[in-house]
Amino acid sequence: GITSGWSKGMVFAPPLLLLQWWQKSRGTAPFSVFPSYIPSMDLPRIRDTARRLISRLWPNTGLVRSIVALFYPWDQRPCPDWKSSRLAGRYGEAVAARYLTRAGLRVLVRNFQARGGEIDLIVRHGQELVMVEVKTRHLKTKTAPEHSVTWSKQRKIITTANAYMRELPGRPPPVRFDIVEVLYEPHVIPRVRWIRSAFSMQDAGFTWSR
Repeated sequence: GITSGWSKGMVFAPPLLLLQWWQKSRGTAPFSVFPSYIPSMDLPRIRDTARRLISRLWPNTGLVRSIVALFYPWDQRPCPDWKSSRLAGRYGEAVAARYLTRAGLRVLVRNFQARGGEIDLIVRHGQELVMVEVKTRHLKTKTAPEHSVTWSKQRKIITTANAYMRELPGRPPPVRFDIVEVLYEPHVIPRVRWIRSAFSMQDAGFTWSR
């Protein structure tokens, strides 16, 4: 309907205006029929075109990277070549953060470290504070990523979370421990699986303490 077409136009307008400007700068006729094409154009194709044009027109600065990320988000990009587990893990964390943000969660902290432990993502989900462990694995790996979060790993995450909560003023909000699996295959869009309440403090024999 009218509302649907208008909302699509709002989404497509920025990259289309960028393409219009690019065509004018090349000395060719501008697109005079943009509005009639807006509802039917392919969003992934527009994103990819906008990404390439932005990269071609301006140097690779932080601002440009943020604009590219807007049109071409991490969780919709094909995975790069697997160079090392560390780089793949960082890529998986970026994918997971974007995935959770798209789901309506707010990322508060990334890679919080304390007492020799680390929490990949600390996010807010409604009234809950969520500690997220991101596990990135090659698609051909036989072991499920969630199985690598062992009991000892859970205890280390909980201990680190306890250290974070002690820094909060007043009584902390309810806490939840999630796992986000990122299945990584080079040149293929990553697959994400979000496991809510994967484990709890009580399961690991902990209670919160100030």
